Amino acid sequence: MISDANPFFGELYARGYIFRSSSPPIAPEHWNRGSFDVFYYAHDRRLQKNLVARGSTKLLCLGILNDIRKPELSTNECCEELLAALLKREKTFIEELGYTCGRYIIIWKKNKCSGIVSDATGMKPVYYYNCEEKILSSHVNLIRLNGRNARNATFIPTKFGYPGIRTPVTNTLLLTPNSKLDLNTMAPVRFWPEKRAGQLRLADAIPQAHSYLKGAFEHYNNFYHPVISVTAGLDSRLTLSFTKGINKLTLFTYYRNDNEDTDRLDRTFAEAFSSISDNEVNIIELEKMNEVPLEFSEIQQENTTYDHIKRLAWVYYELYRSKKDVLHIRSNISETGRNFWKSKKFPVISGKDLARIYLYGDKEYQAKYVFDVIDRFEEFDTITGLTGCRHLVDVKSLFYWEFRMASWHSAVVAESDPAFDTVSVYNSRKILETMLSVDAQIRSQGLILRNIIFREWPELANHDINGKPFWPGSIQPVRHQPKASFWKKLFFRT
Repeated sequence: MISDANPFFGELYARGYIFRSSSPPIAPEHWNRGSFDVFYYAHDRRLQKNLVARGSTKLLCLGILNDIRKPELSTNECCEELLAALLKREKTFIEELGYTCGRYIIIWKKNKCSGIVSDATGMKPVYYYNCEEKILSSHVNLIRLNGRNARNATFIPTKFGYPGIRTPVTNTLLLTPNSKLDLNTMAPVRFWPEKRAGQLRLADAIPQAHSYLKGAFEHYNNFYHPVISVTAGLDSRLTLSFTKGINKLTLFTYYRNDNEDTDRLDRTFAEAFSSISDNEVNIIELEKMNEVPLEFSEIQQENTTYDHIKRLAWVYYELYRSKKDVLHIRSNISETGRNFWKSKKFPVISGKDLARIYLYGDKEYQAKYVFDVIDRFEEFDTITGLTGCRHLVDVKSLFYWEFRMASWHSAVVAESDPAFDTVSVYNSRKILETMLSVDAQIRSQGLILRNIIFREWPELANHDINGKPFWPGSIQPVRHQPKASFWKKLFFRT
């Protein structure tokens, strides 16, 4: 374990947690501790804790949780409603979880049944270990400290997520979204999709998604001080559309140079947005910022297995760590509902096909690892049953959701945990389910999001999306038709 002489020791496994069955876990001494059912647990005190119980039925939530239908409810109030659903039956509880957003884990106990789930896309991940004892944690390296048979695994290069369901630590697996972990058997159990995803007309999907997405944003704006990242992309534009008329928000974009990814486009749009918004966008020029201290890098190496932009994580830490109730609203995840892998035009019916998606188009991936990657995704498919859902939902989008988001995106977010907690307005099963309910072409064009943006703030449609016109081709906005009142329906009824 890293020495407590490190000046950033308090950021080790930032906003993390661990549950251990045999004894109190090895964890940073400043963490809060407790017990739940057969587990001892510890968690960073910055991670919200809400424990609710009625009789022998109890539910513990660590992290930020909100209901997209009821933005006025606190996390604790949402947990009380989830407990009421659990008391009815577990299926009702799982259905209600579909309307939650945030970044959290929930562990529960009812009679002889107990389980754990993560948020919709695993932004707050659940890694699990089941050898001589049971261990659950947000950080694989924390499991390595506690499990007798948990060691650094043989290295495999990472490409937008560690391949498969295993992790860089032996005997340690990732719980994928849309599944619970049965804590008696330590086996994942898929709960969604159970049936073929419903098909919606675009005109019906727009108001449904609009209501849910705005509900998520309203909660974060009411309960926290949002720090919102600005890009020239579509998912960011939607989040920004909800800020119209709201001042005193903290907005930023980061910039490296004109040749790096979409940085030039992001900066251009950020400057344009500042001119029409009540809030100025702070442009963080990374090359002008302070270098990352070696001691901070040492902590980050332990906190996450993926190197995104370590310098940006340090800048976040310098700018935001001392501000109270700050919450980063990140613009990611919507790609799940926008047919992200539409270019991979081959059927997906096995784990080998999942490996093909992972490797497809990567000319730099070393041949000696390819067979290992295939083996890992065949195991992934066996455990998750993902390709078995191919007749129920777009399986490539489901793979993006359950693998790339849970494996890659959660690691990206963990990098900034020393500075602030992070959420996304898209991180809800019902929102993603709605986005997946329309035709593939509509998803590819992002028409649900474009129409919501246009309804919230029409002027934002005057600015390109990543250098391309806001409306693709000859597409026009769907006419907004507010629901008729009861008396109007009665009057015009034939």
